[in-house]
Amino acid sequence: MSRTLSTTISSAIAKVNTKPVYLVQMGFDSLAQAATWDASILWNGVTWAASGIEIKGLNAGGARMILPNVDLWLGLVLNDGTRDRAISIYEWHEDTTASPQTDAVLVFVGIMDEATITDKITITLIESSRSKSFPALTIDQPVFTHLMTSGDTITWGADVITVT
Repeated sequence: MSRTLSTTISSAIAKVNTKPVYLVQMGFDSLAQAATWDASILWNGVTWAASGIEIKGLNAGGARMILPNVDLWLGLVLNDGTRDRAISIYEWHEDTTASPQTDAVLVFVGIMDEATITDKITITLIESSRSKSFPALTIDQPVFTHLMTSGDTITWGADVITVT
């Protein structure tokens, strides 16, 4: 997929030393925007809070997001849950010789999946097109009402199956 990069990003990544900073937008009940940087970043009219977040193994299929195990993140993960929560990751660069001096490009859109909580919180990220789920309510009793009762039998070829 080709994309046009701004002058700021093009010149920043061409420098001898460059380190991408990720801006992470998480779809918790209270939308959270955080930066993988030690200071808050103002970009696109939003303040991306310094967070201690790390993004590992980012590729076209997914990544891992590692959060510090502190009350703020632990509360969001435990109270809101992570499964099927939207996530967008932007790669941000700064170049004081360009105008504008900062810019970012969207590099990942997906959903959060399972979370593992140890001394850190690790969340698996899945790219949107790889996310598969059943339509809502497909196995819910009011919709799926053709359940057999105990004692019913199914004959399949020479086999007879009895529902218990």
